[in-house]
Amino acid sequence: MKQRRVQPMRALLITPPMVQLNAPYAAGPFLAGALRGRGWDVKQADESLELFLELFSSTGFREIERELKRKFRGKKAPTAVRFFLSSARRYIAGVGPVIRFLQGRAPGLARRIASREFLPDGSRFRVIVEAASALGFRDEDGALEHLGVEGLESRAKFIASLFVDDVADVIRQGIDPNFELSRYAEKLALRAPSYTPICRALGRPPSLVDRHMEDLGRRLVRRYKPDLVAFTVPFPGNLYGALRLARRMRHTRPGLRVAIGGGYVSTELRELSDVRLFEDVDYVAL
Repeated sequence: MKQRRVQPMRALLITPPMVQLNAPYAAGPFLAGALRGRGWDVKQADESLELFLELFSSTGFREIERELKRKFRGKKAPTAVRFFLSSARRYIAGVGPVIRFLQGRAPGLARRIASREFLPDGSRFRVIVEAASALGFRDEDGALEHLGVEGLESRAKFIASLFVDDVADVIRQGIDPNFELSRYAEKLALRAPSYTPICRALGRPPSLVDRHMEDLGRRLVRRYKPDLVAFTVPFPGNLYGALRLARRMRHTRPGLRVAIGGGYVSTELRELSDVRLFEDVDYVAL
């Protein structure tokens, strides 16, 4: 009699929004290697990075522009929002080159970005003017060198980063107050005495950022068809993103099992007694 071959479990390991974008968080790759050594079929996804790249694109900026126009029609918008809307064409034209440069795929753009003529300079760029004034420099070059920004490439990276920070401010002030580049909805999970605020936030209509997050989760499930999805939640600014993704992915693939673990889970959730967490996850790894 032939022995029936047992299919390995398909697992998908996810880094949820948001963590620092300059390097991959190590938990996923280490765990993937360990599970593959035990015969698992493992895939990985950095949804923190994917969410950022979807929003910070020409298509994403056009969506942001439309959302802001809809939300502030007939209302006074914050200064950062007004500047973005008045300079939307320049933001949309600049985001693709900026992201390619920051990813190291277009080093030849350094001079163009550093020129200060290519990108709109919103409120974050005041740091250069204020530094020049405070330090007594007549031009920005001297101020930047004093701030440790030396050389064409460093200057371009500095300018590009200010551009990214500008738009992050616009998203936070005009679309989703929970959005930050290295955390998302952190205040909901930071030393939270109750699980209720997180439940309420998950139950509210999704913001533009949430909708992108949910769409990413839906696409992941359809692409990989996992049996198990495991989220690493190292910080309080990852919990909401993990649960928002988990809810959408379970809805897309009934029967999908979801686990969460990581530094925040092992510390802040260790004493959790609220069973509502298990409406969105099946396993908590401490």
